[in-house]
Amino acid sequence: MNYAMAHPLSHRTPASGEALYYQLGQIIAVEPEVPTGNERGSSEVLRWLGQAQHLIETVSGIVDHNRFCSMRSTMLSATAISAEVQMRHIRGLLYSALAKAEMIAPTAARGAFIPAGNTFDALTAIGGVLRDCKGFVLVVDPYLDVVALTDFLPMVPAGVPLRLLASTKQRNNGLAEAVARWEVQYGPTRPLELRFAAPRLLHDRLIIDEEKIWSLSQSFNAIAQRSPAMVQRVSPEIDTVKRAAFSDIWDNAASTT
Repeated sequence: MNYAMAHPLSHRTPASGEALYYQLGQIIAVEPEVPTGNERGSSEVLRWLGQAQHLIETVSGIVDHNRFCSMRSTMLSATAISAEVQMRHIRGLLYSALAKAEMIAPTAARGAFIPAGNTFDALTAIGGVLRDCKGFVLVVDPYLDVVALTDFLPMVPAGVPLRLLASTKQRNNGLAEAVARWEVQYGPTRPLELRFAAPRLLHDRLIIDEEKIWSLSQSFNAIAQRSPAMVQRVSPEIDTVKRAAFSDIWDNAASTT
């Protein structure tokens, strides 16, 4: 058997494998919710499906590509329940492709795959990222709530300024009150600032420090609870774009003080 034909990535260089690994991680991180009715064929959903199709074909080959095409057609025309089933199958193809790309990606580029239900593994993976942060930490999560503050963020090293960026829809969920109590307890030893961005402006879940950006496939308050999750460092090219974008969003976000 021709090995290259059986394994589409076998002929690729580590650099191209790294790029595909980053792209797959990003696609998984921004998976859209399965909408209902005509919204299922929205430009956002179709664009995401198109990108997923290309990556699955490139990494996994024609068999998985054909399976994906069948699932996509069913999802776009099925009932809501059947559509969710097809999305779970598509998700499985994406994670299979991710595992294949990870095998040839450089070790430094690899992230953490967290099976559904393994919430302690999620805590461990995110904790490892937070403990290694340098200079400052900007946490971006449109659905940020008290869970991030109580379970995850105490692992940020003392003295490292911590910034939280959430959607204005989270303004009344108790987060601001929790931040106030944090400030009373820790004061300048663990500086913390919370800001709210305009609705629909935030879609990513990110951990940003002065050197790296890490992407989370789900929000802190639900990561790996019901479906597999991914914690992955973004590529240098995406890092530059996101760093500039979220610096601007932070500067224009509403402060709680």
